[in-house]
Amino acid sequence: KILTNTKFSSIHKTKAEGFEGDDFLNLVVAGESDLNFDDLNEKLKDIENESGRKRDVPKFSARTLDIDIVLQINEDEILYESDEIEKYSFVSEPLKEVL
Repeated sequence: KILTNTKFSSIHKTKAEGFEGDDFLNLVVAGESDLNFDDLNEKLKDIENESGRKRDVPKFSARTLDIDIVLQINEDEILYESDEIEKYSFVSEPLKEVL
């Protein structure tokens, strides 16, 4: 198990940006992990690959699954905060639901 004590936001549907394509379904999962940032990120990329994620496609294209770490907190200290939180409401809005 990668995460424990998980919380899930609701699903936020957004239009594709930068290309023509199906809508995206976005959500945030919060949880606790004993893994450090790099090891957790590697496990998440493994999950993407196992679900059929193709890495040789343009950045702005449809994908089966895209998992990003957007915030890492240890106790009350922010260790990592993605700039995507401020850039995209499809990140910030579901994040608010689980914090």
